[in-house]
Amino acid sequence: MRLTLRYEGAVLPDDAARDLTKEFEAQVNLVVFQLGCKFDDRVSVIVRTQENYHQASGAAEWSGGQYDGRIQIAVPPSGKADDYVRQTFAHEFVHACLARRGPWPSWFHEGMAQKISGKTLGAQEREVLTQMNKADQLPTLAQLGGGWARLGSRQAAVAYALALAAAQVLYQDQQDYGVRNLLNNPERLPAIAERIDTRLRESLR
Repeated sequence: MRLTLRYEGAVLPDDAARDLTKEFEAQVNLVVFQLGCKFDDRVSVIVRTQENYHQASGAAEWSGGQYDGRIQIAVPPSGKADDYVRQTFAHEFVHACLARRGPWPSWFHEGMAQKISGKTLGAQEREVLTQMNKADQLPTLAQLGGGWARLGSRQAAVAYALALAAAQVLYQDQQDYGVRNLLNNPERLPAIAERIDTRLRESLR
């Protein structure tokens, strides 16, 4: 067990908590296999209702999960892990994994978290990026710095879409082995990010 699950007793019965822990552990195995993270301690996971999650975490309205040294996640009243909960947990666990591999920029964190949790870039998201690129308004990856919790819904949507598109290009260029090698050589990332910026602008014309 690499997780310590904490929950509000009135929200999640014990049997549901056990089932949820098994679901989360399965996601942990997938992420660890891809990124090779090592954990000497257990990751704390706090499960809340949607309402209590936003009140306790102070997360943005568009957020369904958060990692700040521990994973906080909202679950349905049933406590069961649907596809959204599983994907959200995997997303946040990628953040926990990368945090143990050193400092990484926000775009890399969010792009990798989306890619590995199974999210794909939708046609509408790609169209937004294409139009921004044609208008010369598409930010570079280096400009996607700082915390994203401060972003409004539209700004966040663009930032996440661009980060995911960048992660997809990264895997196309580097493949699984190259990405794992990059995690051991973070000094290579700035040069790789510049190449990704160029590739993105060419593909979004």
